Amino acid sequence: MQDTEKLISDLKDAFVNIDSAQVNELLKQAIELGISPKTIIEKAIRQGADEVGKKYEACEYFLPELVMSGEMMKEAITFLKPKMQAEGITSSGKIIFGTVKGDLHDVGKNIVISMLVVAGFDVTDLGVDVPPEKFISEVETKTPNILCMSSLLTHTMPELDNVMEILKKEGLREKVKVMVGGRPVTKDYADNIKADSYGKDAYEAVEEAKRLMAVK
Repeated sequence: MQDTEKLISDLKDAFVNIDSAQVNELLKQAIELGISPKTIIEKAIRQGADEVGKKYEACEYFLPELVMSGEMMKEAITFLKPKMQAEGITSSGKIIFGTVKGDLHDVGKNIVISMLVVAGFDVTDLGVDVPPEKFISEVETKTPNILCMSSLLTHTMPELDNVMEILKKEGLREKVKVMVGGRPVTKDYADNIKADSYGKDAYEAVEEAKRLMAVK
């Protein structure tokens, strides 16, 4: 028991310290010791991510550390996924995520996706420069709980509204919750286009996703 607690604590610290080699080694040890993926995610990865977020907010860490932290989380979840599936761990919800047409930025999106996956969501990443038709077809075929769209450029923001209008036209709007975000996007803009939610950063996006899943 003591060894297990120390290993989980060390793994969390490795995440906080952005030490990918140590994270990889401790992840292997944790699985060999029979520690469940759920425990690893909740006690080490998620808590480590929270600490990284606090350091970012306190200006102890900056964007490069945040990006590296996101990549480490994504790799850790990829490593744990087969074990998670074997143990039948259920998803917190299904999300489709993409950056809108005309926008090639993906750093923010990738960080948010990593955080959502750590929180237990099943996320399909559509990538960048996603045309409205792709968002619509994915909502139709994959029936996600939440559609997340990001815009990092002011001139691509109208694409968010465009997708919302097509969702309504195709009779899909009531079938999916919509969250929007990105550097120029504001809560007022999200309200104006009648999105269900707005996430100003990765941490708020996760909390908003959880809130949306609780809304019937």
